[in-house]
Amino acid sequence: MITTNGGEISENQLEASVILTGMKAPARLARHVYTTKIPIVDVKWINDSVKAGEKLSLKDYKIHIDIESPKSEAIFTENTMTQQQTVEEPAGSTSTDSSEEEIDIDPNFNNSFYECLRPTPLYPKYNKELVHFLELLEAKRHTNGESMSSLSYRHAVAAIKAYPREIKSVKEAEKIKGVGKKIKQAIKLYLKTGTIPEAKRIETDVQFHTMSKFLKVWGEHIYLHVSSVGANLALEWWNSGYRSLEDVYENASLSPTIRLGIELFEELTREDCKEILDIVEREAKEILPGSAIYPVGGYRRGKDSNGDVDLILSHPDELQNQGFLRKLVDHLTEKGYVRHKLRLSEPSADRLTGASLQDANKDLIDSCYTAFLQPSTGILRQVDILIAPPSQLHTCILGWTGSRQFERSLRSFAFETKGLHVGSHGIFTDRSHAVRVPVHSEKHAFEIIGLPWLEPELRN
Repeated sequence: MITTNGGEISENQLEASVILTGMKAPARLARHVYTTKIPIVDVKWINDSVKAGEKLSLKDYKIHIDIESPKSEAIFTENTMTQQQTVEEPAGSTSTDSSEEEIDIDPNFNNSFYECLRPTPLYPKYNKELVHFLELLEAKRHTNGESMSSLSYRHAVAAIKAYPREIKSVKEAEKIKGVGKKIKQAIKLYLKTGTIPEAKRIETDVQFHTMSKFLKVWGEHIYLHVSSVGANLALEWWNSGYRSLEDVYENASLSPTIRLGIELFEELTREDCKEILDIVEREAKEILPGSAIYPVGGYRRGKDSNGDVDLILSHPDELQNQGFLRKLVDHLTEKGYVRHKLRLSEPSADRLTGASLQDANKDLIDSCYTAFLQPSTGILRQVDILIAPPSQLHTCILGWTGSRQFERSLRSFAFETKGLHVGSHGIFTDRSHAVRVPVHSEKHAFEIIGLPWLEPELRN
């Protein structure tokens, strides 16, 4: 309902313009909210606004809470570690333990909360097993809908992936920004025993692995894995006895969109992505000579397999890009490549017709998410096609390259250090996105924001 009415869902409270909740008890809310600067509103406001056909005043829907102590650190701490991961020394023990040594942090490491300030490879050179275990703990919390806990783990994982040597001591680990108290306990346990029991259990947890697959299915207008509705639906499938996507596809009552989402589930190799990239480039140049194509997403960051293909197209003539998306998608449909349009958005057409753009923070990029038939395999693939005119091209490439954690960090850094608002459609000096900063290249965007240049492969 939010996305279909022009809104956008944010996992970071500080990036949101309003916090929606179904909880009524202030004490309970205070455990989940770490800022009072953003209005906290009863979710009923959305339903009533849709019924009224207009955005109603927030006044009658606001929920007021008192936050006794600052919780800005909540982003970087974790509160759901099991008691089994607490490590205690035996009573009366006086033995020394190398995992407790006082070791300084590596002087070559950029110890910052901002992941965008340091190179982070897709696969770590050091601490590989520790990263693997922590990623499992993060994924479990994500699957359980524990968004803040999941975010805490992602911060820690990103930092440890970038750390330039093996971590030898818990006192060394706790100095890394992003490693909170509970994650510190997990690292302590790993350094002492060589394993983390909860992570080992997750490795063989059938429900976790099944639910993880369910949550990756494309849903109604948004990805299920960023929606609490999606988590509920995945749990419903599990509770119904479904143990695979095949079970769901054959037995569950599904909307056409979700049924299609299951058909699109299979991952693509780099060769698959390249085949589709070449087809779209060829067909685009046939209908608009001079256009160029830029693959982004995980493919650009060097991932071996991807859930979809993200492609940006652009023509050097600003005006030639208007209407280009619909022409291209229609052309690909006629050729038999595009079999379904999952979502089509043309904000450039809204601007031309004078239609209201409801959310100044929403990326204003023409885009179509498609079910694309790959000729060599006969398999439907999700291919996301975006059209970016020259004025938006470089920030679009930057924004769609990812990773999610890198982009979140970049936006926060730009706003908190320079007051800049960064989106895929541009860099702006004001919240309403009325004053655009000219960007001449992707590297120029880094310079404007004040970041060191990082190759796409190091933005993980």
